[in-house]
Amino acid sequence: MKVVQTQVTETEYALLAAYARSRKTTIKDAMRDAIRAVAMRDSVDPDDFARPALYWDQEELNPHRAAVAPQS
Repeated sequence: MKVVQTQVTETEYALLAAYARSRKTTIKDAMRDAIRAVAMRDSVDPDDFARPALYWDQEELNPHRAAVAPQS
């Protein structure tokens, strides 16, 4: 089994805790259910194609790159 971690805002945590409590389950199990629901849904979100990854500029992908002088 793998461990997955993330950071959430206080509001997101409160919403997640309320969701789990309303379903009489743990936050851990609520997150597992959410991951399964998203990962296994049988559709494509059209927003996934709204901004292709190649459009992102390098500073957006690597904020430390801006500190490096460009090479000639």
